[in-house]
Amino acid sequence: MMVNGSTWPFQLVEQRRYRLRLLNGCQSRFLILDFGNIPGIKVWQIGNEGGFLAAPVNITDDHGDRVILGPAERADCIVDFADVPAGEHLLHNIGPDEPFAGGIPGVDFPPADAGTTGQVLQSGSSRPRGATRRRRRSSSNCRLSPSCRQRR
Repeated sequence: MMVNGSTWPFQLVEQRRYRLRLLNGCQSRFLILDFGNIPGIKVWQIGNEGGFLAAPVNITDDHGDRVILGPAERADCIVDFADVPAGEHLLHNIGPDEPFAGGIPGVDFPPADAGTTGQVLQSGSSRPRGATRRRRRSSSNCRLSPSCRQRR
């Protein structure tokens, strides 16, 4: 799996809400993204490839923490990490590694390989909401002089 050009990425998150724009870029694979392994998470879908939905859909309460994406489908989601405990958590794909004919993962078809195509995104939360951030130092001593603004 690839997210933002990286395979199996890690994203440090704060305990707050994020907007995730999900796209299934697979040629023929359906993805079933399972947020259920992340304790305390809440997910709402607010849009798809057609634009914003008429009303938010509560993925956590109404759809078992799962978002199903067919090839080239998009889902615009609000993901709330406010109640997620500190530590590392993994977003799983439990969709099949073969053509999808519907059904229940683990019953009607084997889920994606947990060691490869079943891993989508690892997130880590260590800072409580509202904690102050340390400012990053520039890796360069150059302060936007003309030589720094010019691409080499």
